[in-house]
Amino acid sequence: MLCSVENCDRLSEKRGFCCAHYQRHRKGKDLSKPVRNCHHEMKVCNIKDCPRKHYAKNYCKAHYDRSTRGIDMDNPLRIRNGKQGCKVKGCERKHYSNEYCNLHNVRVKNGTAPDRPIMVHDGKQGCSVIGCENKHDRRSLCVNHAARIEFRERKKNLVDRFKATCCDCGNIYPPNVFDFDNVDISGRKHVRISKLIQHYASDKRIDEELEYCEMVCSNCHRTRTHSRYPEMIIENDS
Repeated sequence: MLCSVENCDRLSEKRGFCCAHYQRHRKGKDLSKPVRNCHHEMKVCNIKDCPRKHYAKNYCKAHYDRSTRGIDMDNPLRIRNGKQGCKVKGCERKHYSNEYCNLHNVRVKNGTAPDRPIMVHDGKQGCSVIGCENKHDRRSLCVNHAARIEFRERKKNLVDRFKATCCDCGNIYPPNVFDFDNVDISGRKHVRISKLIQHYASDKRIDEELEYCEMVCSNCHRTRTHSRYPEMIIENDS
């Protein structure tokens, strides 16, 4: 059965109309206007030497985007199929964006020199610490050395929150001198801050434990601990 519109040789699909005339009927458009034949030879971009398929306003998708952004239409289009590779000399990685591979594109965005040597993170290069023969894990380090660095960084952040000042003597020291002394006398079971950091506890969990702690230097911490057990102080002990 053919479309009910006069001189239309398309097959009827919905309510006696072909697909094209049904869409016009649904949108309230004039049915007498000729329907464009979609099966003719593919229309291409109007820009000279551009073989791309027509997208809108006589342009392909790339040139249409340029026209809306006010970019010069005569500049050659870059091939974005990944085959051209990264433009950094010696890099054989696949093209990702802005003529760079993914890694070099991130470097350029972060302001890092793109020609800096790339580390191969396959574990074969080993730990960067001199004399360490363990397998590489992260941050150019093995598991043990990376954990030490991360422990120190996290403890430093906690010490900085207390302005690197001892609660007892008021002196300022580097982070490795400080301890977190638990002053809770309720008998509630607590976990050492150093142990929480070592086991990658969340910041929320550490903050909960810090509510019962005071940050003191190692000397003041030893003095506090010594004074808590007077029955164990021997004669002439200072």
